[in-house]
Amino acid sequence: MKRFPLVAAVCSGLLLVTIPAASRADEIPEKYQGPINKGLEWLAKQQHREGYWAANGNQYPIAMTALAGMAFLMEGSTVTQGKYADNIRKAADYLLSKCQKGGVRDGLIGNPDNPNESARYMYGHGFGLMFLACVIGDEKNAQQREKLKEALTRAVKYTINSQSSRGGFYYTSKTEGGDRDEGSVTITQVQALRAAKNAGIPVAP
Repeated sequence: MKRFPLVAAVCSGLLLVTIPAASRADEIPEKYQGPINKGLEWLAKQQHREGYWAANGNQYPIAMTALAGMAFLMEGSTVTQGKYADNIRKAADYLLSKCQKGGVRDGLIGNPDNPNESARYMYGHGFGLMFLACVIGDEKNAQQREKLKEALTRAVKYTINSQSSRGGFYYTSKTEGGDRDEGSVTITQVQALRAAKNAGIPVAP
């Protein structure tokens, strides 16, 4: 995966975790608001009917969907209200549908069997976990909220079990031969765990 989406993702994660809840898009200087609005409108048009985004010839759907969803959250829309509520809802539903159940991959948000994901699925998992953790707080439907909580709880456990023996995280899980670590993947997982904790999901110390 190219480096610039990863840097943007990490920055997005930091903002989502650290900015005050009262911060809104209307605080952005006016000279930037026009280009931002055009960018978001363009991004909305790129969403596939199934709810996902992709890059470089339909690659990295998990990571790109989470990143696009976070862009709309930063605009101020939520899963229930705002101009991009439908986009966020579709993105959340897509990622939930990709949450694995059972076996060593239980809780993984992604599909390692997909050749486009197999070598670096922890990126998508981390971004997906971060995005869904930011969505759950505004979910009003009790059944959907419970579904998100259950998926996030399992996703957190998957992240923790994927941690390397040295304390970091790698492109693949330790449980599947990825007992190594890499800086940007580690940052992504740490931010995802922090977002989950902020959302009330138990995170082991």
